[in-house]
Amino acid sequence: MDSTTACARRAAGLWKKIGDLRQAAVANNFLAADLMDRGEVTEAVKILKETLATNEVLKDSAGMAGNHCILGGAYSACGDYPKALDHYQLALALGQAGFDPDVIGQCLSGIGGIYYIQSGPDTAIYFYQLAAEAFARTHWPQRSAGPLANIARAHIIAKNYAAALKVCEEGLELFGTERDHPATADLYLTMSQVYQAMGDLERSIECGEHALAVNDPGSVNLQVTILLEIGRSWFVKGVHPHALKNAEQALALIGSFELDLTLQHHAAALLADIYTKTGPAEKALFYYKESIIYADSINNESIRRKLVVLELRKQEVADSSRAAGARAVQQVAHQQEMFGEQRTKRNFMLAGLGVLVIAGGLFVRLRLTRRAKRVVEGHLVRSDSLLNNILPSDVAEELKHKGEAQARDFDNVSILFTDFKGFTEMSEQLSAQELVAEINTCFKAFDGIIGKHGVEKIKTIGDAYMAAGGLSLPTDRSSLNTVLAAIEMQAFMKHYTAERIARNKPAFTMRVGIHTGPVVAGIVGVKKFQYDIWGDTVNIASRMESSGEVGQVNISEATYALVRNGTGLSFTPRGKVQAKGKGELEMYFVQREIEGAAAIFVE
Repeated sequence: MDSTTACARRAAGLWKKIGDLRQAAVANNFLAADLMDRGEVTEAVKILKETLATNEVLKDSAGMAGNHCILGGAYSACGDYPKALDHYQLALALGQAGFDPDVIGQCLSGIGGIYYIQSGPDTAIYFYQLAAEAFARTHWPQRSAGPLANIARAHIIAKNYAAALKVCEEGLELFGTERDHPATADLYLTMSQVYQAMGDLERSIECGEHALAVNDPGSVNLQVTILLEIGRSWFVKGVHPHALKNAEQALALIGSFELDLTLQHHAAALLADIYTKTGPAEKALFYYKESIIYADSINNESIRRKLVVLELRKQEVADSSRAAGARAVQQVAHQQEMFGEQRTKRNFMLAGLGVLVIAGGLFVRLRLTRRAKRVVEGHLVRSDSLLNNILPSDVAEELKHKGEAQARDFDNVSILFTDFKGFTEMSEQLSAQELVAEINTCFKAFDGIIGKHGVEKIKTIGDAYMAAGGLSLPTDRSSLNTVLAAIEMQAFMKHYTAERIARNKPAFTMRVGIHTGPVVAGIVGVKKFQYDIWGDTVNIASRMESSGEVGQVNISEATYALVRNGTGLSFTPRGKVQAKGKGELEMYFVQREIEGAAAIFVE
């Protein structure tokens, strides 16, 4: 075991042994952070949850905030973004209640990173800006440099180079040109990346050299990143000796430390490019193969993170099942205790009342037993009904029989998203009760429609509705059934909207989008758990909805390929349409050949 891990574990054990749970929790946080750095996320999460339980007993809100914040980072690192957001939001609430700008800044930075991956730069910039403002109120305001650099990088992705440079320059004005300072170095590095993207290689190299000059040599990852950035600029500029010098310096540092696989891949790829231009060919081939090996390792790491997510979810379901079992045992014990007290009292009375009262008591007990049995059976029926209402039937059965349900991979699931247009306007014209009633009317109709077509409801998100075909009983018709359900949902909305307008009342219109592809599906959460699905398929389906038009069903090329031979359907090719964060995607509008043929409404 690594000495750092061993020391942290021993410290936590010693603090616990002498009864100082608060210090034991602090030591466990260090231990969890070290385990995360070593890639042992499952063990780190287990320790953090135990520490969180300790801090809850101690009512240490600052400790709880720290636990949730680190848990957010752990789940984010292995790609479980919904769970990461849950923990970041809990930490953020605790940090705000305790006026802790450091926790607030860390949470907002983490949330910004998740939105950067999932939603693109625009939303991420908002959270990074809030994080920078929070860090500016701490005892170490230079930490604002991290979020500011991320804001600039988000602007680079959006090709808004002027805005990116402005953010970096403002950051440097705040923090100066302090030496041995990673925050300042990161801002110069980001400026180097901006100028490289603009094609201004002279300034890119100049900013890279500034970054090297002010960086703390102890920040090895950053040092390697800067060297590779400078080397890439020299390579593009055609000055191969300088490019080789920087690449070799980066490689020497990589050889001395266990660094990120991505950095090793970039270093090998740069050296392969340089030797391809300058020779010898043997070195070019060697580093090309090295870059491929590192790329494969990165892919394997991605798969490993996915397996970690599945393991964490399995662990949470098991914890939930154990907690439920413990509660059930406590309830049975309590009932037995109550029955015991009643039996003692009854026996005392029977001793003085004779055989007739005994017979009457037995009759009453028989009635009570039968009544209790009916009550239990009623609870079981309601419990089963509730499970089947929130989970696919096969998942519900697995959960009832095993106490847990394994997450699963599906190759072809058709994801359906709807979204109401005019929701904000209607919310201004209707009371809260009226608005909810209108949404409920539509969603009840949707529930009936998808149920008829064998499509599974996943969840509602505000005024959006999400469903999936091909989860419970995947068939060749799953995609077609999902498309037919979407067409019928649009038909319902057109009919219902026309009725509302005829009565001079405000009404919704709706967009619908569908995409088909692979997903991971499973149960998340312990309290208010729900069945959910993940994968890029979900993101593309959401883009199909947002890129669609009111009254239409917009489908992807993948879905079109599966349903184009469907009887009675007609398609309108849209060509390549720009989808936010996904580039240009082929899209099609689909409808019944006789519009309205599928308009079966559910009251």
